[in-house]
Amino acid sequence: MLAGASINVAGARASWPRVASEVGRLRSVLVHRPGDELRAVDRASAARMLFSSPVDIDAAQAEHHEFASTLRAWGVDVLYAEDLLAEIAARDGGRRALLEFAISCTPASVRRRLALLAPRQVARALIGGVHADELALSAPPDRGDQLLSPLPNLMFMRDPSAWIGGGVVLGTMATGVRARETSLMDALYRLHPRFTAAPRWTDTLPVQTRVEGGDVLVVSEERVMVGISPRTSAAGAHQLATALLSRGVAREVLTVTLPRAAGIHLDLVLAMVDRHTFAVWAPARDALRTHCWRATTNGVAVRAVRDPFSWLSASCRVIPIGSRERERHGRGWDHGLNVLALEPGVVVAYADNQRANEQLAAGGVTVVPVSGSALAHGRGGPRCLSCPLHRDGFA
Repeated sequence: MLAGASINVAGARASWPRVASEVGRLRSVLVHRPGDELRAVDRASAARMLFSSPVDIDAAQAEHHEFASTLRAWGVDVLYAEDLLAEIAARDGGRRALLEFAISCTPASVRRRLALLAPRQVARALIGGVHADELALSAPPDRGDQLLSPLPNLMFMRDPSAWIGGGVVLGTMATGVRARETSLMDALYRLHPRFTAAPRWTDTLPVQTRVEGGDVLVVSEERVMVGISPRTSAAGAHQLATALLSRGVAREVLTVTLPRAAGIHLDLVLAMVDRHTFAVWAPARDALRTHCWRATTNGVAVRAVRDPFSWLSASCRVIPIGSRERERHGRGWDHGLNVLALEPGVVVAYADNQRANEQLAAGGVTVVPVSGSALAHGRGGPRCLSCPLHRDGFA
């Protein structure tokens, strides 16, 4: 809900973001409930929009509500990006600042018109897009009547930003349809009191550093994994590793190159599910190519690592996921590994990943199932749907 013209900064300070692990108790999370922006996904545009097919909006919203309700039932504070954007827009001068940061490349005439809208309408326009007739403007040259494109993938909040320790990683998205998500999240973090004091670990990196949050995994307070995938470039992963080490955010960074066609992100192939326990898609395990990055007195040292799991811990346990028979849902990208840890040994997973869930359970992991067949048209699971803001470490 809107906080009115002001925001309770004291209350916000009580929950400054800090993500100290991948599986420690989840305290707060940022999500986006899908809305009318999904109308942009039709049969002609689905592939370009990164969806397998059009999405039933009512079904997707019902599933997202179930997901958020499940998190709340476990004591997680669930924050909605659209609410936070509307809170910014409700502050004195907030609308103008929000629009300048979030859509600086949009003509000033459009930003001025958007600034006349109510706070909730501003937030909705930034996510759902806006047409010329909605602002009583003539369409500018070469833009048609779409003044601001919708963001149908924003429900996958993990990708445009990822928190490591007390700071955030913001990288360039790999696909044009998602490019504006980064600037929107950057504006939210710069302008909302919950986040304004948080450092941006990627501020020193080149503007076009291609890194997505689905490839960032916080192993512990001292160790981070970064995937090299179709969405995160090798250069982006290497630049992020160097930045984290040089700023003392991590003691070691492990870059993991995914084998061809294994998945678009690391979190589709590998998941941390408990203290010193990982689940991995069995066909990809031996094909992972890994390197350890460490800061030394002479700079950053890099060496190949034969097995990423033994690098993490001599007592590291691996649960192989996969079977000869595919899951009945038929989603080729979904190996059942895109799960969200609520606490050590407890994960949220799509209910229709029956075989993968059984394998996790056999490995001692408690699986909390949620519906996801509509949301999965966008090729993302519970981890993709969430951006943890506060998560405990573990001993």
